[in-house]
Amino acid sequence: MTVWIVDAMNVIGSRPTGWWRNRRAAVHRLLGASQRFAAIAGDRVILAVDGPPGSDLPEGEHDGVRVVYAARTGESRCDMRTRYRAKERERR
Repeated sequence: MTVWIVDAMNVIGSRPTGWWRNRRAAVHRLLGASQRFAAIAGDRVILAVDGPPGSDLPEGEHDGVRVVYAARTGESRCDMRTRYRAKERERR
């Protein structure tokens, strides 16, 4: 099984779909696409999201996709969280 680590805002921001008008909805759309991908591929997906967790999408498992939030603020904050998770997995 492959583990896919997705930097949500880099993926969302790569297309000019107007996501900036409703960032939370864009994250939910990406989560839905990630859930479909995980179900079809049989792989694990970790969705790393910038900013604090919202009450509508808490950190944790969501139908086959693990949602994590950046632990630090500032540029590349999800990059830091992703590297931490990858190193954590290597130790197992």
